[in-house]
Amino acid sequence: RWLSAGSRKTLKENPLTKLLPTLLAALLSSFSPSPVESQSLPANSRCQPPPDKVVALAALLSFADFPKLEDILAVACIESNYKPRARNGVSNGIMQVNRGPFDLVLNMQSGVSLLRSYYLLLGSEKAAVIAYNAGPTNYKRGRFKNLYWNKYLEVRDGYTEKAPVSKTVGVATT
Repeated sequence: RWLSAGSRKTLKENPLTKLLPTLLAALLSSFSPSPVESQSLPANSRCQPPPDKVVALAALLSFADFPKLEDILAVACIESNYKPRARNGVSNGIMQVNRGPFDLVLNMQSGVSLLRSYYLLLGSEKAAVIAYNAGPTNYKRGRFKNLYWNKYLEVRDGYTEKAPVSKTVGVATT
């Protein structure tokens, strides 16, 4: 979950990053979920229901393989219970990115980017989720417990078993 100084600088200097919050804000302000979408994301036993804005943003940032909408929502639930201003030590925002921005869009972008990077680097959803929590080095050295993975499965499966969330169309970003 560490966002290096170079990554933060690149993220801040990217012209798309400067434009994206404005575009997403405009899109999200006009977003009103259909009754089917609202019913497809029930409150999970561990979390409050995700705000519509968070669901819309997660759908935009999701990938076809990993992280999907329900994966992003599960991590956000575990990390902050969908609170964009959450803080725990050096971890900030809805996705609890270390030294990450409090801005909802940038924080979710950073968190999803890390999940995706770990997935591509380590080769599995389980490895990516555990590395998101423990760090990729600790994962590779076996310094982790399955507690976070088990919480993640419980939360994610709470969404996927109650509704076909995985069929929600997301935008693959690079």
